[in-house]
Amino acid sequence: MAALTGHYLIGVMLAVIYILAAGWLDILPGSVLFALVFGIATCIFPWFLVYPVPGFGMFGFRGLEELTLFITSFVNNIFCGFGQWWRAVFFNIR
Repeated sequence: MAALTGHYLIGVMLAVIYILAAGWLDILPGSVLFALVFGIATCIFPWFLVYPVPGFGMFGFRGLEELTLFITSFVNNIFCGFGQWWRAVFFNIR
């Protein structure tokens, strides 16, 4: 339960950072390119901190082959960026 709660809190924190970063960089939050770059940038945390802790190495390359950690985290975080873009467009955030 704590992991799920933490995961959702991180998601809320990333949504706030997305809006703040868009304003700081003077980019509309509805920019698809910014959303995708932001989503990819969120891969840094799992690649360099989460995966090495259990011994999977940087980017998760030493993890079990069937886990394909690098690919799944990359694709999932692209969808995270897409979700940020969709929310900004749907709620007309400027």
